[in-house]
Order: sequence, then structure tokens, then C-alpha cells
Amino acid sequence: MITPQEKIIRVTNKLGASDIKNQQGTTREIYDTIQIPITPATMGEFRFFDESNRVFPFSNINNGKLEVGEALAIEYFSMCVIEKTIATGALEVKTLEASGYYPILAGDVLVTISNSQVIKPQPITSTMPEFNQFSKHQYHNVYRFKTNVVLSPMISFAFVVRCFAPITNDGEGLVKYLKLTVGGAGSIFAPKTTF
Repeated sequence: MITPQEKIIRVTNKLGASDIKNQQGTTREIYDTIQIPITPATMGEFRFFDESNRVFPFSNINNGKLEVGEALAIEYFSMCVIEKTIATGALEVKTLEASGYYPILAGDVLVTISNSQVIKPQPITSTMPEFNQFSKHQYHNVYRFKTNVVLSPMISFAFVVRCFAPITNDGEGLVKYLKLTVGGAGSIFAPKTTF
């Protein structure tokens, strides 16, 4: 069995980025956040990491691509809902289950790289502790993939969350956001030397 780091080197090497092995290894998490609409979302679908106009604090990825010298072996993902009170600016972060967005939990997530599906639809219920084979306690809402898919530098990718039914922001006085976090072993650009 190869490690996520070895898989990054093999995949990026085949794509012509052979110097990835010389970059700094790291644990990498990327995230993207989308506002939940006031009116029902068309088809109940959210596309993460494919917009160039979201910046911190909504995303830490630009243009739906990793930068030169960067790579990520997808090991896990998680989702949450962020609620912002308009009057006070107070924030609250909730799990999907605690937020009551059951159409999201009943939906699925898939991954595309260069518009080709590389991870078939995975049920989002698998993030819930009751259905999560990796959960060690009742609050473990992270799904771990058994196979690592590599996100290579400068190649577009997207995570598509398909809801069981359209959802809306049903909280008066609140702005609600859906946040998706993806993590795993990665590489970052080391211009002088690796550490």
C-alpha cells in the first residue's frame, strides 16, 4: 500500500510536475463556503471550489485550483453550517444535523477534476457518527476516504453537494452559510529548500 505522499509524487510526476517531490510536505486543509439562499436553490446543488471570487474568510483556494508546487491527497471531508446574526454579527457553527438541514444530510457529494468525475457520489449520511465507520464518538462528523484522490497543481477541481430537496435560509435575522472542508497530506511551494 502506498502512502498519500507517495501517491502525490506518482500522480503529479505523470502530469509533468516532477519537482513536487522537492517541495515541502505538509498537512493541508482547504475550505470553501457558500451562502445558503433565501429562495430555494435550483436543484438543491452547491458547487464548492469552482468560483474565483470567494476569498478569506469564505475560502482559502483561488480559482478552484491549487497553486504551482502545491498538491493534496484527499483523505477526508467535513461539512458544517455557519449562522451569522445580522443585528449583532455573532457567529454560531453547527453540524449539519444540529442545524436541521436534513436535505443536505440525505444528499451526496461527488468530486470532479477537469470536469471529469473522480469520486462517485458518496452519501453525506456517512459523515454522521451513526453511519460513519471511522467515528469513535458521537460528535465525529468527518468522512475519511479509503482511496486518496490527488488534487494536482493548476488543474481545476470541484466538490458538488447535491441535496435531497432544495433548501433555503429559513432563519429570520440570520445569514446562513454551508462550509465544506477537505484535508489530507499535501505539498506546498518551497522556493529555496525543503525543511
